[in-house]
Amino acid sequence: MEAKRQKRSWPPDLINEVLTDIRDNGISHTEASKKYEIPRSTIVEKMLGTSSIDAKNGRPPLLSDEEENTVHDYAEYRAKAGHPISKITVMAMAAAVHARFSDSTNTAPKFDIRKGPSNKWWLSFKKRRGLTLRKPDALDRGRKDSVDEEVVSDFFGLYIGELKANGLENKPHRIYNADETGFTLDPQKKKIVTCKSLNGYCSSVRPGGREHITVMECASADGTAIPPLTIFPKNFPSSSYKLDGPINGLYATSESGYIDKEIYLHWLKKCFHKYASQERPVLLIQDQHSTHINAEVIEFAIDNGIIMLGLPPHASHFLQPMDARGGPFLSLKNKFADVVHSLCVARPNFYVSKSSFPKIYNTARDQALTMATVKRGFKNTGIFPVNQSCIDKKWLEMNDVPVASVEAKTNDTVNEPCKTCGCTKPQANPLVAAGIIPEYMQDILTPVRPSQARIKKRIKPKAIVFDEEYIETLKEEAEKVEKEKEQKKKERQEKKRKREEEVEKEKEQKKKEREEKKRKREEKVKQEEQRKREREEKKRKREEEVEKEKEQKKKEREEKKRKREENEAVTKSVAEPNDVRTCLS
Repeated sequence: MEAKRQKRSWPPDLINEVLTDIRDNGISHTEASKKYEIPRSTIVEKMLGTSSIDAKNGRPPLLSDEEENTVHDYAEYRAKAGHPISKITVMAMAAAVHARFSDSTNTAPKFDIRKGPSNKWWLSFKKRRGLTLRKPDALDRGRKDSVDEEVVSDFFGLYIGELKANGLENKPHRIYNADETGFTLDPQKKKIVTCKSLNGYCSSVRPGGREHITVMECASADGTAIPPLTIFPKNFPSSSYKLDGPINGLYATSESGYIDKEIYLHWLKKCFHKYASQERPVLLIQDQHSTHINAEVIEFAIDNGIIMLGLPPHASHFLQPMDARGGPFLSLKNKFADVVHSLCVARPNFYVSKSSFPKIYNTARDQALTMATVKRGFKNTGIFPVNQSCIDKKWLEMNDVPVASVEAKTNDTVNEPCKTCGCTKPQANPLVAAGIIPEYMQDILTPVRPSQARIKKRIKPKAIVFDEEYIETLKEEAEKVEKEKEQKKKERQEKKRKREEEVEKEKEQKKKEREEKKRKREEKVKQEEQRKREREEKKRKREEEVEKEKEQKKKEREEKKRKREENEAVTKSVAEPNDVRTCLS
């Protein structure tokens, strides 16, 4: 059974060319079909107008080309500006665009605006417009706001000037880049195989702790790497960790596991000066981190023919060869994770410790830090061969996209009064002028607000050559800082003296208040005692009175008893004779 022939869509330009050839040269439909390999029926339909020239197979899209262009162009604009939008936002935006488009053309919407387009529409739209879903890479706001075409051009101008001044234009073995990167003993997990019966759930035992180890690598533009510097946190491992580590590698410790000024100077003297090219001068490109810049470091570099060139701040993510896209560090981290994973597969209970780190890192380094990888890092950043156009333009165009005016306080359109009639009119949306969105969407699809940090920044970041002049600048800054410290120290001492005086006064005041309260409390106690004595005296008198009353009542009772007894005796004596007479009779 023959497979069903799939229908094809033909480019409008090709169809116009075929129709022009038929009209001008008089060739038949059959000849045109053979010549352009287009079905004869298709050519006939286009000639008769039963099918439009730009017709496509299948159902027509839910949204018109204008609507889809608006959604796509705005999503692309936000991505270029460094503020990409999600799938949910795209679908909500498509519903808003379709609602406005329907109102402007007086047509009924093709779907429920409240529910928005279906997921099937999203899949078709994504395929038609070449969109994709991915997790964005985090970018510091400082990196986005600080760098533009001018900053990069200034750096390359300074860099090329140093190459020419020191005869390093065609000597890649004397151009170096140094940078640090961090490793954890528990590298990121790779995808694993599990069973559906477990409902996709699967735990993975950590292969190591959460300590952070810093490695400083340095390599030349010809692909040669010098021994690395490994910085352990807090203290060195207890065992013989150096035996299987990188050959001639340097080791140090710091409280945090990061580099500091003393460690950097030690690396410059014992590692870079010793293993870098002995043809001097050599150019060392690095970032302007504070640990790399101090008078002692620069003086040592000048004395030993080392030209130190500092990259513009916040630009190392695309100007640093060791850290560039496709460069050594990315390859190193991936290979380190692969080696750890392989060891855990072979020995499930294998544990990555500080002692075993040098050996594992050395294995990954031998496989990842190749000459080709290092050269690719220098090439992708345009450092060597010198080529500024090699830099990915997306990093430089983030600040060149249309943005809202500085006066705008919100993302909404701003109503400003007309100078002629005084009436208010909406502020022009720069996205309309740029052709990204239609005019009827200017109050919904608003431009990105410009960064206030970029607007207020008075000094642009720039590359620096650390020379004798810079040492003088450092010394002046150090003296200025020292004076400021002394001034602040005096101010602190003066504040402390005043505070102590105030505290002393407060203590005296509180002491007086306490004494006054104590005196009043004592007086109150005395008064209480006086009242207590008075109460006791009253109580004594009342008890005496009660006792007297009791005695008086007792005497009265006794007197009454005596009288009653006397009366009873008298009554008895009178009654006795009568009783005798009665008996005699």
